[in-house]
Amino acid sequence: MKTRTLITTLTAAILLITMAAGLRAETSGAVLTDTVLEGHQIIRAYWEKLDAWYAVEEYPYEDSSEIGQLEQTYVEKARSYRNRCEDFARQVISTMKRDDIKLFYALSACYKKLHRLQKRALDPVASMIVEQIQADLLNNDGTLIALIPEEHQGNILREYFPGYGYSDPRYKHRKGRETKREFIQAFWKTEKETIQSTNYMEMTIEASLLPQLETQVQFLKILKLFNIEINGQIVAAAKVSFQVTKTLVTECRVRYAKNKVWFELWRKDKLDLWGNTWELCGETYEFFEEPTGEEIVTSTRFLE
Repeated sequence: MKTRTLITTLTAAILLITMAAGLRAETSGAVLTDTVLEGHQIIRAYWEKLDAWYAVEEYPYEDSSEIGQLEQTYVEKARSYRNRCEDFARQVISTMKRDDIKLFYALSACYKKLHRLQKRALDPVASMIVEQIQADLLNNDGTLIALIPEEHQGNILREYFPGYGYSDPRYKHRKGRETKREFIQAFWKTEKETIQSTNYMEMTIEASLLPQLETQVQFLKILKLFNIEINGQIVAAAKVSFQVTKTLVTECRVRYAKNKVWFELWRKDKLDLWGNTWELCGETYEFFEEPTGEEIVTSTRFLE
């Protein structure tokens, strides 16, 4: 397979700016941070899904064994993107069930400000939310739709997510290679880590201890049964092997860097069905939270 630059679709720049602007007026700082990050991850998952699909679509050898792996990669990326959309939609519905519609309004405000290319990544989130609101009206007491002003209840998608489902008529877009990165800020997170160690052991024990030992160790195996004389008395014995697993749980503070990473943005005419010519049309960026390698353990404990 020819080497080619892995490039995907859409730009996260508008998403990050508009989501932050829309959410800042509606939500607390914690909700703002979590929602912007989740929306950004959905965009990234959408890019990866499209890139995997283009790899299948443009692969020149249909009978090659590699096409199966490319198709499997696409399935995995598509599933990951779908799961992220479902989780985000579930989060919005969950807040609405607590009579809190701020997150719904914030998402709507962000969606309205996006370019039609960016809206495609969040379309599944919008449709899942509206479907849940309508299902609640039909099957329950209509608590969710009661939060929507009556004049907008008839067409929630049109009122709160205008431009839903409209595709770019001329071009496909892909994200290209990284061109530069900018350090934004550093911060610390608290994380837990589980460390396990397994030891293989052999020993000779009194045979009467076998039932007790079996509940205390893993993979107990009796290698030999025999009698042994101890101070003139015959004692039934067993040579056994087993595994002992120890689990250590640590809590540590990990330092992260928030980086703004720039990428090329490419486009291709949709009417170019047989060619594979993409043209560079600009740049886009993403925000990444990446560990710096600095951390300190603040607590430890062994699990019984």
